[in-house]
Amino acid sequence: MFWPWWKEFSRKRILKKPFPENFDTNIQALHFYSRLSVSEKKNLRAITKVIFYEKNWEGCGGFKITDEVKTLISAQAARVILNIKHDYYSRAMSILVYPDRFIIPQVKRSPLGHGVIQKEKVVAHGQAFFRGPVILSWSSILEDMNNPFRGRNVVIHEFAHKLDMLADSVDGTPLLSSRKQYKSWVKIMTDEYQKLVWKYQTGTSDLIDFYGATNPAEFFSVTSEYYFMVPHLLKMAHPELFHLLASYYDPKK
Repeated sequence: MFWPWWKEFSRKRILKKPFPENFDTNIQALHFYSRLSVSEKKNLRAITKVIFYEKNWEGCGGFKITDEVKTLISAQAARVILNIKHDYYSRAMSILVYPDRFIIPQVKRSPLGHGVIQKEKVVAHGQAFFRGPVILSWSSILEDMNNPFRGRNVVIHEFAHKLDMLADSVDGTPLLSSRKQYKSWVKIMTDEYQKLVWKYQTGTSDLIDFYGATNPAEFFSVTSEYYFMVPHLLKMAHPELFHLLASYYDPKK
């Protein structure tokens, strides 16, 4: 019963710690940072510091975790929760980083039936576990940073999944503030998702990557990437979707 008090005490201590070396250089290299207001930059730095120090960082496949790695990942994750109520991704106490894309073994039932099980290996840029860690590919992170106008960002994608999971399901609907917002969310997201699925099936182009047509959960994470990375393009191509995401991620703007 003392855990909430202890978390608050621990985080106050973290905020008094010095920033790691080259913190400003690293955080200013992020595409979205220059678009933030002075107060938002201050808040982002504080959230970044808590994630940096509070999470358990693990390098996988021989990858070495450095302060630069932790800063860049923490700051991008911080942007996702910058203007919403949050608990610093408390359900993701560990962040695992591979040097490159990694293999996710998947098991599924054969479409032929008869209880046949098929084993597959899927190459992944990132993965988020329900009440578990976030796994990321460092090469994918760097690729996204070097090509920000593609609208892709694996860190934002996986941490958007973690927000989705706070509702104790993974269906593309995070915790919202009111019944009215839920009603609007379900209508607009369902319409936009179905339009993307139709475009994928008919070979019609769209700003949004067709990975978003996989299911509603992926649609939420993919469109969150576009919202943070290329908001102007998303607003032009999908104005209703843009304003819906803005009402969630930046409700006071």
